[in-house]
Amino acid sequence: MITSALVGVAGAFVGYHIGGLLALSGGIVTSVIAAAVGAAVVLFGWRMAK
Repeated sequence: MITSALVGVAGAFVGYHIGGLLALSGGIVTSVIAAAVGAAVVLFGWRMAK
């Protein structure tokens, strides 16, 4: 469970920064959505790799 939380945080970090690189950082809502999508994608990939 701790590993999943850490992977989710790492995915949120990645999603936030990719959103910024794609010029999606128009506000806090967009940043939160980008972070949530990043966390979901990284967690999905992590669980598929297990």
